[in-house]
Amino acid sequence: MMTLNRKWMRLMVLVGCAALTASCKQAPAAQMEAEYAVLKVSPSDKVLFTTYSATIRGRQDIDIYPQVSGFLTRLCVEEGQSVRKGQILFMIDQVPYKAALETAVANVESAKAGLATAQLIYDSKKELFAKKVVSEFDLKTAENSCSPPRLSWPRPKRRK
Repeated sequence: MMTLNRKWMRLMVLVGCAALTASCKQAPAAQMEAEYAVLKVSPSDKVLFTTYSATIRGRQDIDIYPQVSGFLTRLCVEEGQSVRKGQILFMIDQVPYKAALETAVANVESAKAGLATAQLIYDSKKELFAKKVVSEFDLKTAENSCSPPRLSWPRPKRRK
């Protein structure tokens, strides 16, 4: 039985080799050469932009409220920028404040002039009172005009 199997094996190998040999001999008659478009690829840098809808919140949002009124003439920071203590954020129009300062200085100078005039009138009335030309009422009126006002309400006590 062993020999019979060997014979069949040899026969099968022989048939397989004959089939292979026959198929190799039959080459296609003519191959057509086809031309294809060729694209040369080279590496390069590209920037890709993508947009997303989102809401960004800071770790700490701070509301800024003015201590004075006025118009802003310049913004010194941009929204979202980090700021530090003492940094200038805005410039306020200074024209109204300079005008108010000049008015206050003029009022002080006017009050000084009024006080000097009242002092001259008092000195004059004092001399006239000494000569008995004016009454004591006129002297006291002149004295009240040049003396600083006295507060009539009690002052708060100082805390220690």
